[in-house]
Amino acid sequence: NALMHLPDFISRNFAGALNMDDRRASEVFSAIDRGIKKRFFVEWIKKHNQKEGTVFYDVSSISTYAQDIEIAEYGYNRDHENLPQVNIGLLVDQKSRLPLYFCLYNGSLNDATQLPYVLQDLKEMGLSIGLIFTMDRGFGDSKRIHFLHSLGFKLLVGISLSRTKSLYELVDIAINNNSHISIDNMLPDFENTFGLKQEYTYNGVKGVLMFFFDKNRAALDSTKVCHAYRNLNDKINELEEKYRDKPCKLPAKEIFKFKKFFSVTEDSSSSYGWKISHDDEKFRLWYNRCGWFCLFTTDISLTLNEALLNYRDKECIECTFDTGKNTMGARRLRTHNDYTAEGKMFVQFISLTLFNCMYSALASLKKTDPKHFGKFTMKQLVQSFANLQFIYGKDKKIRDANHISYPY
Repeated sequence: NALMHLPDFISRNFAGALNMDDRRASEVFSAIDRGIKKRFFVEWIKKHNQKEGTVFYDVSSISTYAQDIEIAEYGYNRDHENLPQVNIGLLVDQKSRLPLYFCLYNGSLNDATQLPYVLQDLKEMGLSIGLIFTMDRGFGDSKRIHFLHSLGFKLLVGISLSRTKSLYELVDIAINNNSHISIDNMLPDFENTFGLKQEYTYNGVKGVLMFFFDKNRAALDSTKVCHAYRNLNDKINELEEKYRDKPCKLPAKEIFKFKKFFSVTEDSSSSYGWKISHDDEKFRLWYNRCGWFCLFTTDISLTLNEALLNYRDKECIECTFDTGKNTMGARRLRTHNDYTAEGKMFVQFISLTLFNCMYSALASLKKTDPKHFGKFTMKQLVQSFANLQFIYGKDKKIRDANHISYPY
């Protein structure tokens, strides 16, 4: 628990200048209502908002043992824990690496369902529509893309090829023509990666589809395809063994999964009512599709290389979630109702923002002053702040009694 040592910290660092224990902390959390948060976000976005550039949005979940948090529900748990959870949406600016906004919502809702409310909220708070809103393919469905575009935002989003047959057909054309492998299509900042693009209208939204072929990724994907094929082949043998002495007709939905790599037809002579046979053409189709992925953007000025650099850079938001959960102890939501949960997450958002600022400042010092800061770590920096002491003066103002000691 990030606050488990709060009384000791207050006693050591503030020496009577501040009265804060667990109960008082809960009262503070409860007092941070949505109005306070919204006013903060409006000013925060106004201060750090870029007119142009890229912002990243993603969602994670935080589990809890609490019984009285209404928004804590069972849902898709990213940490693979069988516990109720709340979902947290986070917006991070690419240039500054600073979190700009967060929201909590019901743990059972999927990411795409909540997105329109988040977008509307951000527009009302003044987020520039000149920014490129970058998200992974979990948000790449036609409804979300259309809504984002209707608000005036630019977007760069991953598209699932497996969910859109027509896009895979475009990939198949490129594969058959071998048109993607050329010097002109080679991306300068990515090894063994080639790209193609074409204008495309996605649910009424005009933009550009960008197809990428990653030779290194193809090697990994092809291994998975071979493994999936062998798995299904083993299941066919299991079916024959299982129903050899007890023939029956299996429902079509149980046979559907075999159609990816095999030819499937009804067969009354089969012990389970179906004939499943090898199909080299289907296997070759999926094997050749390995290594391909797709992005969609409404910013037609983006080059293939720029788009992929932006999209790959969204890992910074995953690092921000990791810092909050693991480095700062926010893996569990240790509060008992919705009011304290919202308030505590707001305080943790502020803490996470400060941590990112410190990290960026230290990274800059390592470059500009390697002699003094080259080996200085974040742990040492945080410890330096932890050793600060404050006193309550006669003029009723709080002052620091010591200063941060630098490594020289």
